Amino acid sequence: MIRVAIYGSGAMARLWASLIQSRPDMALVAVASPSRLHAERLALELGVDFYPSLTPLLEQAFDILLVCTLPADHHLSTKQALLAGKDVFVEKPLCLSLDQVSELRSIAVSQQRWLDVSYSLRYFSPFAQLLSLAEKGVLGRVQHLAWQRSEDLSMGWRGQRAFSGGYWFEVGWHELDLSLQLLAYSGYSMSEIAMFCSDWQLDQQSLFLQHDQQMLVSYLAGRSPPVRFGFRLQFTNLTLCSEQGFSASGLRILQAEPSLVEQFKYWQQDPYAAQLSQVISSWQKRESTVSMGHTLALSSLLASIPY
Repeated sequence: MIRVAIYGSGAMARLWASLIQSRPDMALVAVASPSRLHAERLALELGVDFYPSLTPLLEQAFDILLVCTLPADHHLSTKQALLAGKDVFVEKPLCLSLDQVSELRSIAVSQQRWLDVSYSLRYFSPFAQLLSLAEKGVLGRVQHLAWQRSEDLSMGWRGQRAFSGGYWFEVGWHELDLSLQLLAYSGYSMSEIAMFCSDWQLDQQSLFLQHDQQMLVSYLAGRSPPVRFGFRLQFTNLTLCSEQGFSASGLRILQAEPSLVEQFKYWQQDPYAAQLSQVISSWQKRESTVSMGHTLALSSLLASIPY
C-alpha cells in the first residue's frame, strides 16, 4: 500500500485526493495546508488526519508528499520535504526560477529522494497519442506548432505574479512542455532547443520561437482571443487542429499520410487517473515521469520570457 500525504487544500488537492482514494493500492493518510481552516475541512471530508502545517506533517510516516499549494510556495515546501527524507510529487510549475529548480534537483540527488512534477496535458487526448506517434518517429519533423488560449487571470491569485509566477508560468507551462517534447522527438537536441529558446520573441501576448528563419512555435495568449483553447499542430506527415480544446467533436485531421489515419485514434481517458498510474509506476522504478533535464529546460524558457 502506497501512503500519500497532501500539502494543499485547493481544487487540485481535492482532485488528486479523490483519485488516490479510488485506488486499491494507495491510501491517503493526511492533509495539511498553509490555510489551516481549508485543510481541516478537507481532512474531515476525506476522513484522514489533519496537521496544521507542513512541519508536523513531515514527521509522519508516508511514502509520497503531494504538493498542491500556490506556485510561489513550491520551492520552500518541496525543499523542506526533501531534506526531511520524503519523496515529492509537485503540481506545476515545479518552481518559479531556474535557480530554484536546480537547487531542488541537487537536493533530491544528494538526499537520494524521488522528485517529480505534474505534466497533466500529456495525458489528455489527443496529446497522449500524438506524443506516442512522435516518439516512434512516424510524424516526421515539426513544421509549426500553433497554440491559442484565452484565460482571464485578472482575478484571484493566478493573476498575481508573486503567487503564480505570471502569465506564462501559470498558463503556458503545459503547451510549451508539449512543444519542447515534440521538438525533441523531431530530432532537435536539448542543447539546440535551449539555444534557440533563448531567442523567443514576445509581442504583447504573442510568443514566437524561430530557428534558422523557420517559425517553429507560436503562442497567442490573452483575455479574449476568438477561442478559449485551440491548436494547429503541423508535422511533415500530419496536420491536426482544434478550436474546442479537448472535445472529440472539435478535433480535425487536415492532412495525414494514409498509414497515420488509422494509427491516430482519438480516444477518451481520464487524464489525471492515467497520469497517477504513470506517477506510481515511475516512483516504484525511482524515475521521473519526465526527465528533470526537460523540466530545467522548460523552467529556463519560462524564466527568460520578458513580462
